[in-house]
Amino acid sequence: HEQKDVVNHCQKMFIPEMMALQLRTRWWISDVLTSKISLKPQECRIKIWLQDEITFYANDRRHSGWKHVDAGSDPHPKGEGTSIMISDF
Repeated sequence: HEQKDVVNHCQKMFIPEMMALQLRTRWWISDVLTSKISLKPQECRIKIWLQDEITFYANDRRHSGWKHVDAGSDPHPKGEGTSIMISDF
């Protein structure tokens, strides 16, 4: 994201908050604990759930290929069309 408000929010709000939360988060890689945390009496552990998702559209208009210079244009449907969202946690 390159918009100024998005960049500003990421740099001034999101990233500092995530860095602060990481101090109270345990990290695991392949079922092996990679970090231990020490909490103050009033603090609790934080679990961060990350989600990756993408949406595919039927009419995404991503055509690649060569056409003859005399070939006409093909009609395209209006709108994005049917979509499917794929998520991974």
